[in-house]
Amino acid sequence: MTGIANFPLSTMVCLAVEMILAIALPLAAIIFWYKKKKGSIIPVLIGAVTFFVSAVVLEGIFHTLFLFVITPAADFINSNFFIYAIYGSLMAGIFEETGRFAAFRLMKKRYGELADAVSYGIGHGGFECAYVLGLTMGAYFVMALMINMGMGEMLFATMMEADMAALEPVLEGIKTITPALAFAAVAERISAMTIHICNSVIVYNGVKNGKISRLFIAIALHTAFNMVALVVNQYFGIAVTEIMLFVFAAALGWYVFKMKKGEI
Repeated sequence: MTGIANFPLSTMVCLAVEMILAIALPLAAIIFWYKKKKGSIIPVLIGAVTFFVSAVVLEGIFHTLFLFVITPAADFINSNFFIYAIYGSLMAGIFEETGRFAAFRLMKKRYGELADAVSYGIGHGGFECAYVLGLTMGAYFVMALMINMGMGEMLFATMMEADMAALEPVLEGIKTITPALAFAAVAERISAMTIHICNSVIVYNGVKNGKISRLFIAIALHTAFNMVALVVNQYFGIAVTEIMLFVFAAALGWYVFKMKKGEI
C-alpha cells in the first residue's frame, strides 16, 4: 500500500466534525438533563458501563463464536444478507435490553425513579454514540492525518499482508465521506439515542410494575430499529434509511412521552 494519495481537506473536516459531535451530543444531553432534574450522575454511568459489558464484551464474545469461528452456523449466517441482518439485529436487542433490565433490577432501590431511567438511557445511548461513531471517526482521522503528513509507511509497517488487504477498502471508503454522509451518521446516532431513552422508560416500567413483557417489547423495538437501519439502507439508500429511523424514533418518543406524561 505504498504511495497512497492524501485525503482531501473536506474529508478531514467531515471526520473531525463527526468525531466531535459524537462526543459533544451525549455530553450536551447529560448536562441538559442534569440541569433539568438535578439528579445523580450515577445512573448515566451505570448505563454506559452496562452498554460496554452487554454489547461490547458479552455480545462480542457471542459474535466471535457464531460469526468468526469457521463453523456451519457461521457460514450460514454470513452467506445470506437477511439471515445476517436478523441475527445481528436480534442479538443486539437481546443483549442490550437484557443488560438494561438487569441494571434496573439492581439499581431500583436506590435509583428507582423515572428520571433515573432517562439518565440511564442517556448513558447507554450516549456511550454507544461515542464508542461506535466517535471512536471510529477518531481512528479514521488519525490514520488520514498520518498519511497526509507522510507517515503512512510508519503506520503500515507493522501490519501483515492480510491486514493491509483488509485496510485498503477502508481507506478508500474514507475518501467517499461527504458532508451529507457525515450528517446522516450523526442523525442516525441521535435517533438511536432516542430509542435507548424510550426503551429505558419501557423497561423501567416493566421492572417497577413486575411486567416481564416490557422487556420483550423493548427487545422487539430494538431489533426492528436495527433491521430498518440494515435492510432499508441495503435497498433504498442512506437518505430513506435516516428518514425512516427518524420517524421510528420520533413515533416511539411521542408514545412514551404520552404514556408517562406527568412523571418526567
